[in-house]
Amino acid sequence: MKSAQFVTAIVFAAMLSACGSKDLTKEEAKGLLNDFFTKNPTTQKLLTGMDNIGTDTEAVYFASPGGKYQKALEAAGLITIKSKGKIFRPGSKTEYFNALDIVLTDTGKKFVTGKPNTVPPISDNTWPTVYENAVFCGKEVANIADVTTTDDSATVDYSWKAANLTPFAQKFQETDATDKVTCNPAVVQNAVGTLVRKGEVWTVTVAQ
Repeated sequence: MKSAQFVTAIVFAAMLSACGSKDLTKEEAKGLLNDFFTKNPTTQKLLTGMDNIGTDTEAVYFASPGGKYQKALEAAGLITIKSKGKIFRPGSKTEYFNALDIVLTDTGKKFVTGKPNTVPPISDNTWPTVYENAVFCGKEVANIADVTTTDDSATVDYSWKAANLTPFAQKFQETDATDKVTCNPAVVQNAVGTLVRKGEVWTVTVAQ
C-alpha cells in the first residue's frame, strides 16, 4: 500500500513539474507583448506653457517645421496658441524674445499620459514651461520569429510595427515629411523581448 502511494506521489510531482516547466508559446508571447505595448504607448514631449520662439516674427516662426506643427495641432483642436508678444529680459529695454502661450484643450488632454515635466520660469515676467507626454502611437507584433524558454524566463525574437496613431502623430507626419520612422506603420522593426514567470504567470520585463 505504501509503495503504491509512493509511486502515485512521484507521478503527481512529475505532473506538477511538467506543468511548471511548460515553454512559452509563440501565440502566448504575441499576446503578452501586445498587451505590454497597449499599456506602454510611444510618446513624444509636447511643450505647453511658455514657448520662446526667439527674436523672429511669429510669421517666420509659423513657417518653420515646429511652427507648422503647432498650427496643425491648433487646427485639429488639440492646443490653443496665444501670442504673448515681446518678453524683455530683466533690466534691459533692448533684449527680448517673442513668446507664445501653448495650452492643451480638453481634446488634447485625452492623448497625454504620465506626469508632465515642469520647467520653472526664467524670470518674474515669464511663466512655467510644461512638457507633456503626448501619446503618438502604439505598437503591435508583426511576427514572432523564435521563443527560447529557460526555466522561468524566456527570450522572444520578434518584429513590430506602429499602430493606432493619435492625432498628435498624424499631424506630425503631415507637417514633417522628412521623418520616415516615427510611428510609421509601414516600417517593421526587429526586436528582442524578455519575459519572466512567477508561478504560472508570464510577465514582460523588457520589450524594445
